[in-house]
Amino acid sequence: MDINELEALLNELFVQNTVHFQRETLTPLNIEHSCALKDKAKTERELYDSLVLVAQLIDQNGGISEQTYETHKYAINSIARDLTNLRWWGSNQTVRCEQEDREGKKTDSKKAELKDKRYSEEENINIFGSQKEGTLFYREFENGTLIYFRIFHQGHRASLDVKTVNIPELIEKIKDYVANYKPEIDLGFTVGKEEYLAKIAEFNQEFGEYVQLKILGKNTESIVVAYFKETPHELANKLREIAESAGQKAIMDEWGEDRTFNLNGRTADLFLASDIEREYHEKIQEGKSTIILPFKYPEASNPLIQMYLSAHMVDAGR
Repeated sequence: MDINELEALLNELFVQNTVHFQRETLTPLNIEHSCALKDKAKTERELYDSLVLVAQLIDQNGGISEQTYETHKYAINSIARDLTNLRWWGSNQTVRCEQEDREGKKTDSKKAELKDKRYSEEENINIFGSQKEGTLFYREFENGTLIYFRIFHQGHRASLDVKTVNIPELIEKIKDYVANYKPEIDLGFTVGKEEYLAKIAEFNQEFGEYVQLKILGKNTESIVVAYFKETPHELANKLREIAESAGQKAIMDEWGEDRTFNLNGRTADLFLASDIEREYHEKIQEGKSTIILPFKYPEASNPLIQMYLSAHMVDAGR
């Protein structure tokens, strides 16, 4: 295996076939155990079942009627929210606002006069009149159909987004969702579980003398890590020596026995293996080897693995 094939293999393992999805790291190894993915599939099915009826009623009524909205507010609000890119709230952007979409609470007419814009923390506007976060909606109907629809999204207690929903685009988006719905969620993986395992085995057969890929954890928590024989300190020094001899910029930092290594502006963590083994309830190996987590930041980790192995390949005359 040459350096280009190595790059392609690492990319296939940790970029093409690794997805970070709602706090879960998914690969072909653990996708079948993903609770987040199952929840998403259930939610998308609920939306589809509702939007099929909404699309039919739009055609019958020439638009979104008030009754249609009240009956299917969760689905309509959900599509409107995604259309305006106002899905998340909370300081760590982890709340999807699904409960607010189900409730569809309406703002009062005075707040409805706010202009479309993002109101900054300095302006300190809160539509709830408190420190709450969430979403309110405003809608107007004329001749039985929706003509004006706005979203007031308190994504932070002191930061407010106000956007008017383009109703023709909303209707188009609803129909597109129905037309393109698929019951199975496609994460774009290019290989299945057995082939993924085979590629890990291929890497280890080729490079296991220097670096080994190992699976830690179980079910959705299972991850693939890279083991190096050196301690984090020894590995960081070796990587810096290799990088500087190639004219590349390398910066290392330390905390305790762990290290960070920055190569050309991209940083990867070099962990003491026992710390990661303990976190994933694995048997603690003897010695003080190093673990890199390529699934976490492959744009930083993969080049380090490639650089390290390419130096060994040169030394071995390969």
